[in-house]
Amino acid sequence: MVIDPSLDALLPHREPICQHMNDDHAEALALLCGASGPSGKAARNAARGCARFDVEQGEMAPASGCGSNSRKPLSTPDEVRRAMVELVRATRALGQ
Repeated sequence: MVIDPSLDALLPHREPICQHMNDDHAEALALLCGASGPSGKAARNAARGCARFDVEQGEMAPASGCGSNSRKPLSTPDEVRRAMVELVRATRALGQ
């Protein structure tokens, strides 16, 4: 899904969302990438758009990384939160 960045409803929220994920949910980001560093902060949320999120992994990011497309475009920070919680829960369930 390609969306004109100027029409992305999450554009004004991108930095705060990424900062929150990096500050408070580094373990979840590492889980989504399938790897974790010694500090638990090897992965960081690099970008968040209405249709995709990207995670960079490694000290010299973007050494490697991962990302995921949303099932549908997201338009609010609350929709992002719900989608990320669902994705992390599903990823954890696969590991059990």
